[in-house]
Amino acid sequence: MTWPKMVRCTLVLFALMAMVGSVSAADDSIVKQASGNAPAAPGNSDDLTAILREQAHNYEAAFARGDAESLANMWTTSGIYCDANGKVYAGRQNIEAMFKKYFQDFGAAPMTIEIQSVRSLGANSAIERGVASLKDSSGKVVSSAPYSVIHVKVNDTWQIASCNEAPPNAVPNEQEALRDLEWLVGDWTARGSLGEATLSTRWEADHHCLLGKFKIKSANEQHDDLMVIGYDPRTRSIASWVFASDGGTGHGRWQKNGKRWLVQMTAMTLDGHAARAVNVFEPGDDGTFVWQSTNRTLDGTVIPDSEKITAHKLSASAD
Repeated sequence: MTWPKMVRCTLVLFALMAMVGSVSAADDSIVKQASGNAPAAPGNSDDLTAILREQAHNYEAAFARGDAESLANMWTTSGIYCDANGKVYAGRQNIEAMFKKYFQDFGAAPMTIEIQSVRSLGANSAIERGVASLKDSSGKVVSSAPYSVIHVKVNDTWQIASCNEAPPNAVPNEQEALRDLEWLVGDWTARGSLGEATLSTRWEADHHCLLGKFKIKSANEQHDDLMVIGYDPRTRSIASWVFASDGGTGHGRWQKNGKRWLVQMTAMTLDGHAARAVNVFEPGDDGTFVWQSTNRTLDGTVIPDSEKITAHKLSASAD
């Protein structure tokens, strides 16, 4: 599988990743170094879960003693933390500063982390989901929030690449949550360094989900792929599912941050390569939105951010 094709059906996975192309020949060598001709086999899932549970206990202990440095060191140097209010902290230094400010304002407190699921994405990456709860001095739970974490193995140590915390009772129902994505409804076109794409998005199921169909054209290939955006009641957040015409699949968690939308993507190619990215969408006031894919990895190896691409709206789709 070529690197541009692999990117199209993994990190891209929303319409614009492949349409923009934004992948150089240098990226191809990165992939070959990372995964060779086949993805590495994942390790024992029970062992991985045990490792992440131990790290969760260390996180609880560091939070209880107000140790901002130890908490931040659990992230990669370029890791991301998105808090329950949608504010994003990028980089270990900024995450440490955030924790320091939090402890100055609110003090240390007991925390419990309930890991609900761990899924390996290959030998060097995994996604963890659960619920984090804060307690008062008597041990009573005062707040809880669902979270999702993408872990990557760096020098044989599992670290946090991105953590997304959802606010409890963030939205009362799925239709209100999805209303903020009304701007995405319609027909769009975009062009990048390796090709072009069109995206048509419309409401489905009595406005309970958005259905997006996109066509991707490059010099050597054309693809017709499908995306569904809906509300996940388990995590109380917007989620998306992408199905590529060559068999690749992807899943995203959406978080609004000001005018921008951050989509924490995980994906798998048909031949077993695991990918992750944080895709950024920033709608404009002139019938455009700017897209970029950041914090990308393939089989645990860091890939450079994509170029920024501007999509243009052609028309509004009928409901």
